[in-house]
Amino acid sequence: MPKTMTRLALLDKVRQSAPALGWDEKYPYLFGKYGMTICGIYDGWHWFEADNITDAARSRGRLPLTDASDAELLEMFAITQDYWLEKYKEWLERAEDKIKREKHSKPQTKTIMSRLIDAGYPRAEMANHETDLYVFATPVVYEVLEKYKQDTGISPVYSSFIDQVSGKTMLDIAWAYDPEWERKMGNNT
Repeated sequence: MPKTMTRLALLDKVRQSAPALGWDEKYPYLFGKYGMTICGIYDGWHWFEADNITDAARSRGRLPLTDASDAELLEMFAITQDYWLEKYKEWLERAEDKIKREKHSKPQTKTIMSRLIDAGYPRAEMANHETDLYVFATPVVYEVLEKYKQDTGISPVYSSFIDQVSGKTMLDIAWAYDPEWERKMGNNT
């Protein structure tokens, strides 16, 4: 047996619905009878209620929403739901198209670690602590970091320290050790 909605629940659903601006003019016999578009600092919809309807509004045939018949309430609810469903579908399609265009137009950005390897920095001279990558401070490393910043608009976060074994300066590049991220993400490829 289908579940039925009480009149109070239906009234609540209609109050929570958001008629499009101008529907008081488009549907004067329905939305215009029980509410109005408000324009100004705030653009939105206002439902007439027993405690907020003016005598001037009543003299123009406006009524509180509670005076609407069940059929009118159902019609208003159905119209708003259909309208917004179509809008959401349209917005979703636009967003998906934008994502597809961006995905195909922008090359995937290589990570700092993969850029260092491509630039010839020896993998054997890389170390880490968790996701932080440790490399010796060389001109190649600084060039890769600068190029990464230019390509992505993101400044790599790093600090320097002296390696206790070699006595050479090393960089601690935050969040740049790929294998740890792959492990954390469960992607051991």
